[in-house]
Amino acid sequence: MLIYIEKEKQTENLVDQLSRKVKDTENEVELRNTIYCLSQLKYSEKSLSRLMDCFDFFRLKLKHEFVRTPLQTLMANYKQAHRMRMKGEFKEKFEEFDALLAADEEKLLKTKAANT
Repeated sequence: MLIYIEKEKQTENLVDQLSRKVKDTENEVELRNTIYCLSQLKYSEKSLSRLMDCFDFFRLKLKHEFVRTPLQTLMANYKQAHRMRMKGEFKEKFEEFDALLAADEEKLLKTKAANT
């Protein structure tokens, strides 16, 4: 189905809908499937910016590795492919989002270490 997404606006709308689904679901299988779908989209600066705007939808779900890892991979891949083209406000937003993901992972690792 993803091969039929041709326009930027379609990707942006899917990012919005899937992000809301992440926020609303408590079912682990549904959450995994939704994150997988988000990770398979082809992101442009605009659609990735939309995903970053939805970070609050993901924040509580980042405790699950199957949520955190695909988002980190997506960000790393985008950064590697578009490093030289990221500029201005988007670059700042990207770095802020990347830092938020890293901070949440660090907090989770400290919590796990304290519990063992």
